[in-house]
Amino acid sequence: MRIGAFMPVSNNERLLSENTPQYKPSFELNKAVAPAEAVLRARIGALRAFDIDRSLSDITTPTLVCAAMDDTLVPWTCSQHLAAGLPRAQLKCLPHGGHAHNITQPDTFNQGLLSFLAEQRSPAATAPSTAPPPD
Repeated sequence: MRIGAFMPVSNNERLLSENTPQYKPSFELNKAVAPAEAVLRARIGALRAFDIDRSLSDITTPTLVCAAMDDTLVPWTCSQHLAAGLPRAQLKCLPHGGHAHNITQPDTFNQGLLSFLAEQRSPAATAPSTAPPPD
């Protein structure tokens, strides 16, 4: 059994039905190159075994964590968890856009990214820290 045939491309049925000819090559390619079930299960197992939580607090670089509330591949709560563990993270959640919200909602995504980058260039963001170095 190949998993690719069951992987959703979009949860918007109207969009798919109106653009079937446009998406058909992608559907066919996904079916052709989808990994076998055993390979997919091994990949999922590796992802589930990987735990970076205990190291997140060591990452002190300003970080923008972006998510879409309708992402069916990586739920936005995973991004929320990631942002909570990073000391200098900001979480930007879009209501729509799915897993590729930077592509499906480019204007909103870019506005959030540019705003974050502008904040990092401000004097307050670039001033040397007066906090003592970590132990």
